[in-house]
Amino acid sequence: MISNNKAVIVIVLIIVLVAGFFVKTNWFNLGFSKGDSVKLTNNTIEVTTTSKSINIYQIEGNTPLVERKVNNKVIQSYSAGDSDRFSSTKERNEILYVGVPNNFNFVEISSVSGSISGALKARDIELSTVSGSIRIENLEGEDIELDTVSGSIDVNSLTASNFDCQGVSGSIDVDNYNCPEGSFNSVSGSILIKSSLPSFDYSFTSVSSTKELEILQDENSSNNLDINSVSGSIRVKKL
Repeated sequence: MISNNKAVIVIVLIIVLVAGFFVKTNWFNLGFSKGDSVKLTNNTIEVTTTSKSINIYQIEGNTPLVERKVNNKVIQSYSAGDSDRFSSTKERNEILYVGVPNNFNFVEISSVSGSISGALKARDIELSTVSGSIRIENLEGEDIELDTVSGSIDVNSLTASNFDCQGVSGSIDVDNYNCPEGSFNSVSGSILIKSSLPSFDYSFTSVSSTKELEILQDENSSNNLDINSVSGSIRVKKL
């Protein structure tokens, strides 16, 4: 049986992690706003949606592009200088395609239940969902933040100067991790990180995960790990 003090610690950590996620992602406005929104400039991309899936890809040139497609047919497109709020169509298979120029400054994409997928390279990146998954083939930037409540986070390759990842119950899986500083927070989801960097700093916080945290790294790696867990199991494993 968990002692009273330990139970209090668990409750406090859960509240802090969940509240922090909602504040960072502006979830309340996202969840209860009517319609979706797009705002594009020559330096920034901001996309918010309630249920649409979002596909991100790199494009040539300097102008960002967002397209709404149904059955692969463009029904609306936006470029730099455009700002719009629109209602969802009756078509359930509408997808938002976000074209990001190389060496772009800032990309912020949020979805409640829709998934976020593709490949992305920009200086500052913020991707967040409530229940939708985040699946990125290649993610590259200076400062990167990924947040989800119950959706999973799956990144095949990540390169960044600083990486911040938060999940409540969804799993976090990052392969080919190339970042000197990283922070991972989870209430009950599993965390799996694979990296061959010779050295890096990790900060992990887990509350009640019954799954193991695995850090797969080269046997010659020398890393600083700051790991905190209340009742979840933690294992550090070499490649």
